[in-house]
Amino acid sequence: MSESGTAFVRLSDAAEVMLQAASTFDPEHMAEFQHLIDDLPEAMTTVQETLRVLAELADEKLPVNPAVTEEIGEGYRVMNRVVTALEEVGTVYRRVHADDIERNENPRNGIDGERRWNVG
Repeated sequence: MSESGTAFVRLSDAAEVMLQAASTFDPEHMAEFQHLIDDLPEAMTTVQETLRVLAELADEKLPVNPAVTEEIGEGYRVMNRVVTALEEVGTVYRRVHADDIERNENPRNGIDGERRWNVG
């Protein structure tokens, strides 16, 4: 506990939850993977927002040297590139797997017909 009586929070514990979710992810259908990669930009935007909030907290309420706040701000700015890069993942996925997605959404001769292409 901190002196204020609140439990100390480690952001790395929250990040560990994301890592655990990714490590145990085992989709039954590739649409689940598509949903996961489509969520990547939002997940990283939340991480980025965390940096902004911490920088503001340090700047406005804590006895922190401005150089520290600036470094947190630099991390925030770098996350823009991460989010932008991840926004392209879903686009690339849909482009390179267009045939697979089409067969899933519009199976030839129904699902039973498509199952005959069992590659597993």
